[in-house]
Amino acid sequence: MKVTLRDLAERLGLSISTVSRALADDPRISRETKRQVTETAKQLRYRPSVLARGLKTRRTMTIGLIVIDVTYPVYASIARGVEDEAHIAKYNVIICNSDSTPGKEYQYIENLLERGVDGVLLTPVGGPTVQWDILEREAIPFVLIEGDDDDSPSSSVRVDHARGGHLATDYLVGLGHQDIGLLCGPTSFPWNRQLYDGYRQALDKAGIPFRSSLVIQADLDLTSSYYAASELLSSAGPPTAIFAGSDVTAYGTYRALSERNLSVPGDISVIGYGDIPIARVLSPPLTTISYDSYQIGKTSARRLFKILEDPEGCGTAHLVIQPELVVRKSAAPPRKGSKGQRGKGQDGPEK
Repeated sequence: MKVTLRDLAERLGLSISTVSRALADDPRISRETKRQVTETAKQLRYRPSVLARGLKTRRTMTIGLIVIDVTYPVYASIARGVEDEAHIAKYNVIICNSDSTPGKEYQYIENLLERGVDGVLLTPVGGPTVQWDILEREAIPFVLIEGDDDDSPSSSVRVDHARGGHLATDYLVGLGHQDIGLLCGPTSFPWNRQLYDGYRQALDKAGIPFRSSLVIQADLDLTSSYYAASELLSSAGPPTAIFAGSDVTAYGTYRALSERNLSVPGDISVIGYGDIPIARVLSPPLTTISYDSYQIGKTSARRLFKILEDPEGCGTAHLVIQPELVVRKSAAPPRKGSKGQRGKGQDGPEK
């Protein structure tokens, strides 16, 4: 049978209100009484009712986190950052996977509202949606992770993916490549569109004509990436370098190249995106664009908790994290005589 506040009060000969205040560390209760109540609660294995506490405080100390797919390394790292920050703030986290499906995202928001969450962290499937309208209408604070700032009605935390796309492409251009392939996710998603924009901007800056045949949009899982890379390599006028929209995509590209007996970077250079642990152990180690996805999770959660504590004074903030180029061993100048050769350069020391 579940132990109640009444049971504790009867065992100690105290009022229910005194026991409740002692458990809440109320300054009006003496230290000795708090000690007795705490020890007795442990002995009887008392657990406070979250539902009852929520009715009293109007909080459930629970937030929802909706990501595209938590099995992707980047989203797993974001989720871990959110959970670690929530643990510090004594919040629970309900994690949901939208699978890039607006209908599923909508259903999860409805489910989270039914569970009485205090706030939501959302990696949106696209731009402004009815889901955002629901959260606003219900006055549920939410923070967008990797949302599009121009359309965001709430605070957001994102990476400057346009800069990331520019950094990767500009580095390959500096090595002498002109035929640079891009494997990215669907540009209907804000972060993929920004990555694509950065790629185009770097080509324009270098005076290199854009070739749509060198861009393939696909899901960024390993299998889809392998087939996308295979398609790119089989095209007329294949690239001398490939910019992969994720490190997992780069791994799929390595596999496609290996099956064609093409070496990295001897035959084709490869740059990844994300700097997940696998980037360091690939052979050769992957040159990539790095950003701290774990910190994105922590920062997003911290922002949401700040809004929950001070909804009127907190205001709206759009926090942007800057990515960095990490040079390893997977990119080099194109082979002599290659159509894409333009200059000189080489990867620096491995990191």
